[in-house]
Amino acid sequence: MKDETTENSVIILHGMGWSVHRISRELNISRKRIRRLLVSNSVLRDTTPENEITPKKKRPSKLDPYKEFIGELLGKYSNITGQRVYEHLKVERPFWYFEQSFLNGREFKDRDDLKDQLRQWLRRVNDVHKHGTTKKRPIDMYIEEHPFLQVLPANHFDTSLVTHKVVNQESCIYREGYQYVVPEKYMYELCPIRITEDHVVIYSPTGEQIVTYPLAEKGRKERYVGVHQKRPQEA
Repeated sequence: MKDETTENSVIILHGMGWSVHRISRELNISRKRIRRLLVSNSVLRDTTPENEITPKKKRPSKLDPYKEFIGELLGKYSNITGQRVYEHLKVERPFWYFEQSFLNGREFKDRDDLKDQLRQWLRRVNDVHKHGTTKKRPIDMYIEEHPFLQVLPANHFDTSLVTHKVVNQESCIYREGYQYVVPEKYMYELCPIRITEDHVVIYSPTGEQIVTYPLAEKGRKERYVGVHQKRPQEA
């Protein structure tokens, strides 16, 4: 079974245009053996009477659009498993297409230029390119699916980090080297804090919002964010 698998791999890769030297390197077998397999296969094919061969009807395969990509995987990873090939085709193949068709050979001045070129590529290339598996254009499939699409949420999904911190003896919540000032009445209390992309929001133990501060920028010399309120003088 191992010899048959090796022979099939040699014949397939050679048929794809691979050199004997490359096949030898990738499959880790001698060039002499490869030439022997190729010659043997050629002799067998040329000397077998056609009337003894039952022609097989070629059936279309789901893998037909991906044969070139699978060949590249076999060349790069000779012992790759079928499961990994499958994972490359449901996950990595679309990114490979995007890289080859859009990113390859392009230059971008800035982010806005990248977005402009991407919109043009989507409209002129990707949306009208017939998909190898579905045999349909993405724009046509979108038109079919559009009536069934759900409305996007009215509010953005909150990806803030929520955690709890104890207000220290300086009436501050310490985070990443900076002290965020909290009213003194919350000293030593465990308070929830919500950290967004650019702000820190501090809540009381019962959930009421106390203060909101911009996140301290890196390299800032002043370690306190906010101002301590002075206690009223006793009469």
